[in-house]
Amino acid sequence: MSALQDQDFVIGDANLGTGLVTGHKNVDVSKKGSVFANTFARALTGVRFSANKRSQIEASITVRKMANVERIRVRANFEMKLYGDDGSMKTSLPVIDGEFYQEFFAKLSKAVFLDAIYYVEEEESS
Repeated sequence: MSALQDQDFVIGDANLGTGLVTGHKNVDVSKKGSVFANTFARALTGVRFSANKRSQIEASITVRKMANVERIRVRANFEMKLYGDDGSMKTSLPVIDGEFYQEFFAKLSKAVFLDAIYYVEEEESS
């Protein structure tokens, strides 16, 4: 969850039993102009759009413990929703930009590392 929060996502649901975490991040592109809006949307989804004033990126993260090993498997899906001037959703597409995912997993890796250090320090002080 902290990796999402560190990237300004608002957590919607977090279920430890199922390992599912969802969240969203609002992106206001109205002040940056149509060129930025279109470039941003195209970079994340690979599709060209007309200018939109607001978009939202939704995240769905699933964490599973791998059988017989001390590892976890993390699956992350991001979806970009673009809204028109009237506030209605115009389109929803998966984020396909590799750099976006690399940045997310790099921050996730750092968060897990820091949590592990904190856990070890807590165990040693007990």
